[in-house]
Amino acid sequence: TWVTISYNARQLVPVMLMRQRSSLPAASRAKLAQCFTRFRFQQGLGSSLDLWGSEQTITHLSENELITHLRLYIGNLSFGLACDVSSAVVGLEHVAATQLRQAGIELGVSLRLMALAHGYSRELRMGRHTSQEPIIRWKNGIDPMCFNDMAMRSHDRALTLARAIDPSIVEVFTEFSNALQHQALGESLC
Repeated sequence: TWVTISYNARQLVPVMLMRQRSSLPAASRAKLAQCFTRFRFQQGLGSSLDLWGSEQTITHLSENELITHLRLYIGNLSFGLACDVSSAVVGLEHVAATQLRQAGIELGVSLRLMALAHGYSRELRMGRHTSQEPIIRWKNGIDPMCFNDMAMRSHDRALTLARAIDPSIVEVFTEFSNALQHQALGESLC
């Protein structure tokens, strides 16, 4: 029963975006409905692949293959969707909105890889607070000692994508990731 209720509640978000009165223009609401629908689809697909890949002990053939999986599985959930919402609210044009989503996805992947490097496969930590995230099970074939370097590369990609849109976004991403990493791990990500 609870699974059905949860599933139905998640289905309401795009419907509510389209039917509720809002100060957002109709085109922005339609874009957000599409973003939330894509998010639900990718999260379901990524979760299924994560569980299946782990249970079948399938080995990732490269670090990039794991990063691609994480982009699909946790990227939109972490910051991709937040960037989609921000883009719709401020009215970013399509190309810039797509780049911002990709930058947010990379930032989320980098933070989760950093957490994996420190032994946390299900949470992000900030001081005494933890955020329970979807568990990352499917990491087969990648040396855990590589997670930190992979996180740094993803972080650099996030900043490069953000810089192409507006340098002030780089400042926000850097400030956020530094605060999170400093409090969680006692060190700076950048």
